[in-house]
Amino acid sequence: MSVLRISLEGNIDASNVDNIKDYVEAEETREHSSVVIDCKNLNYISSVGLRVLLKLSKNEQKKGNEKIRVVDVRPEIYEIFETTGFTSIMEVGKTCKEIDPEGLTLMQEGYRSRLYRLDEDTLIKVYKGEDGLSLLMQAKKLAKIAFVEGVPTVLSYDIVKVGDDYGSIYECINSKSLSEYIIEDSGKIDLYLERYVNFMKQLFDIEIDDEEVPDLNKDFLDDLYSLSDILSVAQIGGIRRMIVWMPKTLKAGHKSLSLNNVILEDRELILTDMDMFGKGQPIFTFVGIYLQYKLLYEHDEEYMEKRYGISKELAGRIWEKTLSLYYKEADEAALLLYTEKIRLLADICFLNFLKRSDFSQGEFKLTDHDKVVRDIDRLLLKVEDLNLS
Repeated sequence: MSVLRISLEGNIDASNVDNIKDYVEAEETREHSSVVIDCKNLNYISSVGLRVLLKLSKNEQKKGNEKIRVVDVRPEIYEIFETTGFTSIMEVGKTCKEIDPEGLTLMQEGYRSRLYRLDEDTLIKVYKGEDGLSLLMQAKKLAKIAFVEGVPTVLSYDIVKVGDDYGSIYECINSKSLSEYIIEDSGKIDLYLERYVNFMKQLFDIEIDDEEVPDLNKDFLDDLYSLSDILSVAQIGGIRRMIVWMPKTLKAGHKSLSLNNVILEDRELILTDMDMFGKGQPIFTFVGIYLQYKLLYEHDEEYMEKRYGISKELAGRIWEKTLSLYYKEADEAALLLYTEKIRLLADICFLNFLKRSDFSQGEFKLTDHDKVVRDIDRLLLKVEDLNLS
């Protein structure tokens, strides 16, 4: 996802609208999939300026891009957008409260986000980088849909700026993630994982018939096709065939259902990180769990232990216990085959990680992709389908 950020400043009216039009049209030629208009320094915009934005919006619709997001809008400018009906054709957000990250307690950090505690009952999920606001808005939208469909999740009640990034504020009273509980008392790991697996089953029992919820099968195919510079036609074709053969389903799922993203609040388990929510076969949810607790540790044990506070041994135990609890009737041979199927798709996810700029700074070695490609070859000789049953 490539975000085009356009900044508007000062007063926009008939005296300078031609310059604004030239600026917007020039920016629009840059490759992008979504547009964010920054109005932090905008003091006034007249009808001629609004027509420039209306044309931009129509152009984005024709391209099939996301709805334009207008951010950091002052109250008096928001009133103009609202009065003219622009709030119905664009996502318009008022100026956000700014919070100094130095005053926050960092609880978790992932490759796309950071989780801070503001106070005992309040968490802030901050999304990193130029795509951060798009991810935040996607998470808010999907959380609302999931909540209505019966998925236990938290809803953000405000958006703030933390440094240069955007964050969502959540009320989470006396809550901690399952990962934190296990780190504090690993002797109760079986108890926590039993609840975790039951939560997964509850999630998979929910069907989401909403076109705005991403199709995890389609998302994975897109990730697969993006690796055409690394994988052979035969490798891509073999994996694609197995994904396409899987029956379509509306089952709820999550691409990163790790213990970090399930919190325990008032005896109830709640799902977070809703930008990763979707619908599809359960294998895509298991792929994210395997990636977190097995594959990433194989490639950089020291980095993973430092980031998540869980040893490689404990992480492996989490994965093996989760799979065996979910498939209680499966014997050892069946569990091994399920793991091989899941690992095949996890290899694809890992290769996509290596292509990200923030994963090329030494966290994982770029040379690892050769080893992963060989592993894919090995698995394609053993795996005939992706069914977990």
